[in-house]
Amino acid sequence: VTGGSSHSTLMYETDRAVFGGRCAIVWFLFAPGFCKMGTRSGHFPDASAWIDGALYLTARSHTPSYAGFKVDFSALNMPKPQGQRHGYPAFKAGFS
Repeated sequence: VTGGSSHSTLMYETDRAVFGGRCAIVWFLFAPGFCKMGTRSGHFPDASAWIDGALYLTARSHTPSYAGFKVDFSALNMPKPQGQRHGYPAFKAGFS
């Protein structure tokens, strides 16, 4: 959580994880913060067989007209794209 103003929670249900968060403006950057979830360890199966599949999200927002929401994912050892200098390598896309 950047700037310490955004907060998130993760709850496990029978067939899903429910991630909730509140992204706040980082006062010293005058920019929105972010909330994220990830894993720290474990062995996960290769998901590349579903490369043409989909990621289904149900999102609720107090600002539904905001069009800048994004989702990203990455993996340990994922190569950094040429020219990327900041952050970790990831696939990132907007959604609506």
